Amino acid sequence: MNTKKKGDKLEDKVYDLIKDLLENEKYFLPGKRSTIVKQKAYYSESRKSDIIFDIAIESFLPNVDTPSAIN
Repeated sequence: MNTKKKGDKLEDKVYDLIKDLLENEKYFLPGKRSTIVKQKAYYSESRKSDIIFDIAIESFLPNVDTPSAIN
């Protein structure tokens, strides 16, 4: 198995694990107000460009549509 496939397989395992923890409220972030995403771009003011995260968790305050925290 090549390095990319190994990395993708690990990324999938981590994603599934964190998703399960969030859904079952067993993670330190509020599962009902958090979403796990893969390969999402976020703008970096210091770089003046997007940074693509392999896996990120977006957490939202009540009644807010944009993430209040990205982990």
